[in-house]
Amino acid sequence: MFPFPPQPTLPPIIAAPEDSIELKSRKGFADRLFQAICGAIGGLAAHSARSAPQYFPLFVVGCLAGGLFQAIVPSRDQDYLGLHRSGALILIIGALFPFWDLLMLIPQQILIGGVGAVIVLAIALIAILGRN
Repeated sequence: MFPFPPQPTLPPIIAAPEDSIELKSRKGFADRLFQAICGAIGGLAAHSARSAPQYFPLFVVGCLAGGLFQAIVPSRDQDYLGLHRSGALILIIGALFPFWDLLMLIPQQILIGGVGAVIVLAIALIAILGRN
């Protein structure tokens, strides 16, 4: 009666192949290696700033700029967004860790409270930045 045009057919959706166990292991290893490099960069910068105190302001600015860049600027692949933000946190921790001897001068209660507050603030910042 009524000539209807033929309905276009959609091509079948092909599911992406599953990653093998070896590929998952290598991806996990690469993620931990990235985080280790971030921590090593922070530690190297801290040791360099301790050996040449005139560069301490440059150390502070560089670590804050690097950490904020990794935490705020999204990566091209959204799968690595959490990895970059955790890398920023590890960079800052790696930069603070070489100053442990100076932290011994602070009373223990204030130090534990300050560390707890910094961790809570860092997690909150990463959570707020992670919202879409």
